[in-house]
Amino acid sequence: AYTPNVAGAPVLVFTLPVGTLPGTYDLVYTATVNANATTGTVTNAVVGTTPPGGDPDPVCTTCTTDTPVTASASTLSKLVDTAGPVLPGATLTYTLRTVVSNSATTEVITLTDTLGSGLTFASVSNAGAYTPNVAGAPVLVFTLPVGTLPGTYDLVYTATVDADATNGTVTNAVVGTTPPGGDPDPVCTTCTTDTPVTAVATTVSKTVDPASGTEVNPGQILTYTLTTVVANSVTTEDIALTDTLGAGLTFGAVIDDGAYQCTGSLVCVLPAGTLPGSYPVVYTATVDANATGSVGNNVTASTPPGGDPDPVCATCTTDNPLTASASTVSKRVDAVGVVNPGQILTYTLTTVVTGSATSDVITLEDTLGSGLTFGAVTNAGIYTCTGALVCTLPAGTLPGSYEVSYTATVNANATGSVSNAVVASTPGVDPEPICATCTTITPVAAALVTVAKASNPASGTAVVPGDTIGYTLTVTVANAVTTDAVTLTDTLSGDQTLSGTLPAGCVTSAGGLVCTLPAGTLPGIYTYVYTATVDIDAVGNVGNVVVPTGGDGPVCDAACVTDHPVISDTELRIQKTAAVREVKIGDLVRYTLTVENVGNAPFVNGYVLDTPPAGFSYVEGSLSVIDGDNMATAVGQSPIRFEGVDIAVGGTATLVYSMRVGAGVRPGMHVNQAQAFNLSGDPLSNVTTAEVALVVDSMVEDSLLLGTVFDDRDSDGWQDRADLSGVRVQGGFAPSAYVANSTTVDRGTGHKPEADASSPLLHGIAVGAISARQSVADPASDHQVVISQRLNELAFTSDFVLTSAQGVTVRMDAAGNTTVEKSGEAAKGLNAAEPKVERRVAQGEGGYVVDYVISNLGIDERGIPGVRIASVE
Repeated sequence: AYTPNVAGAPVLVFTLPVGTLPGTYDLVYTATVNANATTGTVTNAVVGTTPPGGDPDPVCTTCTTDTPVTASASTLSKLVDTAGPVLPGATLTYTLRTVVSNSATTEVITLTDTLGSGLTFASVSNAGAYTPNVAGAPVLVFTLPVGTLPGTYDLVYTATVDADATNGTVTNAVVGTTPPGGDPDPVCTTCTTDTPVTAVATTVSKTVDPASGTEVNPGQILTYTLTTVVANSVTTEDIALTDTLGAGLTFGAVIDDGAYQCTGSLVCVLPAGTLPGSYPVVYTATVDANATGSVGNNVTASTPPGGDPDPVCATCTTDNPLTASASTVSKRVDAVGVVNPGQILTYTLTTVVTGSATSDVITLEDTLGSGLTFGAVTNAGIYTCTGALVCTLPAGTLPGSYEVSYTATVNANATGSVSNAVVASTPGVDPEPICATCTTITPVAAALVTVAKASNPASGTAVVPGDTIGYTLTVTVANAVTTDAVTLTDTLSGDQTLSGTLPAGCVTSAGGLVCTLPAGTLPGIYTYVYTATVDIDAVGNVGNVVVPTGGDGPVCDAACVTDHPVISDTELRIQKTAAVREVKIGDLVRYTLTVENVGNAPFVNGYVLDTPPAGFSYVEGSLSVIDGDNMATAVGQSPIRFEGVDIAVGGTATLVYSMRVGAGVRPGMHVNQAQAFNLSGDPLSNVTTAEVALVVDSMVEDSLLLGTVFDDRDSDGWQDRADLSGVRVQGGFAPSAYVANSTTVDRGTGHKPEADASSPLLHGIAVGAISARQSVADPASDHQVVISQRLNELAFTSDFVLTSAQGVTVRMDAAGNTTVEKSGEAAKGLNAAEPKVERRVAQGEGGYVVDYVISNLGIDERGIPGVRIASVE
C-alpha cells in the first residue's frame, strides 16, 4: 500500500496514504553490501513521521538494523613457468599471485621476493595492480594498495639463470605482509620455487693434422688438437687431459694453450669454473727419423672423484701410418759433351730414400763399359764400396739423398763413346729401388788430325843453287786414336832433289815422297824429316806442297806449302845526277839516283849509301822512291843510307831527294857519290858521282858575323838562364803528425828514401839543382822534384819555405797558398828561374800521403843556331 520514492537513494521515502485502514502493511526492498565496505558492519535506520497536528508519529519499535561485514582475507602463491631442469642462460618467468577475498583490503599488502644464488633479475613483464620496486634486486618489492577489492591479482617478472649457476637448483622465495593491527598477513600457499639446473657434461676429442689415418713421413711435424666441450653448466672441478705420445714421436711445443694450464709433455688442465663452450689446446710433435710402421697418440680425461662426471672421450686416439720406405737411384757424369782419351771422368751415384728409413741394404753394382778404366772412389759418403765397383747403403738409412763419387779414365784407344751402367737391388723387404737414370753414354771426341809443313831455312828465305833444304812434315793427332791411315803426299817442285835417308813410314814417289801414319795411332805429334838439295841450275823459286788424306779427315794447317826464291848472281848498275850545275850558299840541290838490276837475282831489302860533300845536309822528308814496294827510307846525314830498296831482276829503282848547301861551304867543285850494298854489306854496284860548283856571291863573300842571337823573353837585353841551384826546402806540418821513416825524394829517377831524423822535411832537405825548361813545349813535369811523406793527421803549418841560390824564395801557408820573394840575381832580373810548389794530399795506409811537388817553370833564353847574312836572292 506504500508509495516508494527512491530517487534520493541512499535516502528512500515510502508513504502510506491517508485513510489506510487498520491492519499490518509491509514494504520489502533490497540493498547490496558495497564491495569496498570496510567498516566491519553495515547499518540501516528508518524514521516514521506524520504531518504536524494530525495523527501522532508512529512509535518505532525496531527502527535500526546493524549487519556485520565479513573481514578482508588474502592468500599468496608463487609460480614459475618451467619445472626444469634448465640450462645456464635460460630465462625463467615467475608469477606472484595474491587472492583477496571477503572484502576490500584496508592495508597495503607487500610482497618481498628474493632471487636465490644463480639467478639474475631481468625485468617486470606485467605489474598488474602492483607497484614494483626492483632497485634492490635480487630483493624485489611489490605492493598492492589499500582498498584492493576482492579478486585475484597477478604480477609477472623474468629472471635469467646465471652462466655459472652450479648449485644444482636455483631458488626463489616470496613473503607477503601487511602493517600490524590491520588486515591479516596474506596466507602463503606456495611461496618458494626450486628449479633444477641441468648438470655439467663434458666431452673430449683429439685430432691431428694431417688427419688420423693419413700417411706421414719421418721428420714431418704433426699438429695435434685436444678439444674439451663443456655443456649445460659451468664446471665445478678441474678437468685434466693427459696426452701420451706413442713410439716414433717427439714432443715439440704447445703453440696455443687457450684456457688450459699445460706442463710436461703433456698434461693440460682446464680449471674449475669453466663456462660452457669449446676449449682447444694445440701442440706439435715430430715424427722421428727412425720411426717405422705408424705413430699413435692417446689422451685420457679425468675429474676428481665425487664431483663433475668424468668427460666422455669421443675420439681420444690418433694413428698415422708412416709412408713406406722407397728409393730411387740415378747416375751422372761430370763431363758435358764429348771427352778425350786420357780424360778423367767423375761419376756420381745418387740414392734418394723417401718415406721412412730403409729396412734393407741397398746394393749398387756399377759396371764400367769398354774404353773406361776404374780410378778410385773419391767420396763414399755413408756407402761401403768394394772392387770396381759395388757400393752398399746400410739398412736403417734415413730419408735423404746419398751420393758416392768415383773416377774413371777414358782409355787412350777409346773410340765412339764410353758407357757406364748401375744396377740397384734390395733383398726383398723394401721395394726394389726405381732406377731413374742408371746408364750414362758419353761421346768420345773423334780423332782430329792436322798436318803442317816447315822448312829450314824457313819458307820465303832465299837459297842458292847447291843449298840443302830440310823439310819437316808434322802430323798432330788430337782427341782420340786414328781410325784410318793418314797418307801424306808430298810433292817437290822442280830444281830440287831428295837427299839423305827417308824417315820410317815414307817412300819415294814420282813427284817426291809419300808418308803414311797407320790407323790406331794414339794422340800425339808425329814428324817426318827429310832433306832436298837445290839443283845447280835452279832458277826462280823451289817449292814443296803436302796433301793429307785419310778416313779421319786430316786437314792441312796454314803451312802446308813452302817456297824458297833461288838467288843467282846479283848485279846492279847505279847512276847519280844533280838537277843543277852551279849552286850558292843556302840553295837546295835535287839529286836523282837510278839503280838498275842487271843481274840474275832480285835485289831484296838492300840499301844505297850516299856520301854528300862537306857542308851539304839532307833535307828531311824530301825522299821520293819508286822501287819494288816504294817503301825505302832515308837514315842518317853524312853518309845517308837509303834502306829497304827492292829491285826485281831487270827492274829499276829511282830515288829523288834534296840537299841544302850549308853556310860553311866554300867556293869550288863539290862531289856527291853513291853505291848499292846487300844486307851483308857487300857492294853490288858501281860507285856513281855527281858534282856541283859553288859560285861566289859578291855581296857576302868574305863576310863574317860574330856573336849570339837568342830569344830575349823578358826583353831586358840580357840572355838569362832559368835553371835553379842550391834549392832547399823546410817545414810545412806539425812534428806530431809525421809517420817515421816515410820520407822519399824523387828527382826524376824514382822515389828514394831520405835519411830519417824524426822528420827530414822539418829539419830541411837539400834538393839541389832543378833544370830549366827549353821551350814552352817542354813540360814542367820533366823539371820537378817530388818529396813524399805520410802523416797520421792533416796538421799543416805556415812555416814551409823554399830557398835557392838564384834568390827566389817560395813560402806556403797551412792552407796551401804560396807567395814568392826575390832577391839577388832574381831581383835584378838576371835569372829567369820560376820555382813552383804544389802540395798534394791523398788518403793512404795508416793516414795520409802528402806530396810536395817542386817544379821549375822557367825557360832558358837559348841562342838561335844557323843565323847568317843572306843575299837578297
